[in-house]
Amino acid sequence: MKNIIRLTGFIGIALVIGFFTTGCKTIDSGEGNKLAAPKNVKIEINARQMVITWDAVPNALGYEIITTSENCGSGNRTINTKDNTASAPNGSNVLAGGRNPAAANGMVQIHARNKVEITLMPEWNIPGDNQSGRNESKIMATSVTVKVKALGGVRGFTDSDFSNIFTHNIAD
Repeated sequence: MKNIIRLTGFIGIALVIGFFTTGCKTIDSGEGNKLAAPKNVKIEINARQMVITWDAVPNALGYEIITTSENCGSGNRTINTKDNTASAPNGSNVLAGGRNPAAANGMVQIHARNKVEITLMPEWNIPGDNQSGRNESKIMATSVTVKVKALGGVRGFTDSDFSNIFTHNIAD
């Protein structure tokens, strides 16, 4: 009789464990929970300010933005709105604030999760203008590109692929 009670107890414990392990929904980290790539990525340039915007992605915790610029390094940046970081290719911090003023060449401002701004470098020593300094009305870069990725990490959502690469040619 004692053995039957013990066996029934073991079976009961096994059933309870089995019920809880099979009855719980597991989070699938596969493609089904992959965030959509950001859409409607736009680059606007006003004087030296390059403003990048895109449509917010549901369930994204932030975004990774990679920008490049032709003929000028001030637009080559990697920005993460989730971690509130911005860096140049050499790894230096280029996030505006503190000792880094927003108007300095290559500085990044994160205005929102889906809006960032980069201050581009002005052109120097324009041939024929007899200037030895900067021309604040013209930027050095001839074109800029951007791609954006939505960052997951909550409720089982994984990072999206990068958006299409968007290019903005800068008129003379």
